[in-house]
Amino acid sequence: PLSRRSILSISDLADQKIILPSKASAFRPDLERLFIQNNIAPSVLCETSQSDIVIQLASNNLAIGFSSNSIAVRLKNPGCKIVPLEVTLSRPIYYVTHKDMLNYPTVHSFTDFIKDRFQRGIQAYNRLHPRRISPPSNVLRQKETKNSKKNTKILNLTWRM
Repeated sequence: PLSRRSILSISDLADQKIILPSKASAFRPDLERLFIQNNIAPSVLCETSQSDIVIQLASNNLAIGFSSNSIAVRLKNPGCKIVPLEVTLSRPIYYVTHKDMLNYPTVHSFTDFIKDRFQRGIQAYNRLHPRRISPPSNVLRQKETKNSKKNTKILNLTWRM
C-alpha cells in the first residue's frame, strides 16, 4: 500500500512498524523530532544504522526503514521500493583545508572531486523529483569560507536527504 505512493508524509508512518537508525546516527534526532512534532509514537521493530540490514528487513515487508537515497539505490533489491519522505533531513559535510595547502595539486584535485560529487547529487535529486524544476532552495547549500586567523578554508556542503 505505502509502496505504491510517490511520496510519504510522517503521518503516513503512524501505524507502521519502523526501523530507526541507531542512537549514534546523525539522522536519529531529526526523525525523533519529526515524530514528536506530529504526535506519533513510532512502533519500532529495531534500531540499526546498517543499511544492508534496513534494506533486507524492508524488502521482507517487516518494517519501513530510512536511508539516504544514494545508499538505498546502491543496495536496493527487487523486493524493496524507495519512496521519499516529503520532509527533508540534512546531512552537513565539512571539508577543511589549510590555506597553505590550497595550491597543492592533490588538495585541489580532491576539492574538485568533492564539488563534482555534490553537483551529481543535485542532478540525482532532479531525476528523482522530475516534477520539480530544481531542488528547493533549502535543500542544497554550498558555502566556502576562509578563516584567515586559522589559515583554513572550509567547504560546507549540506544535502538535505
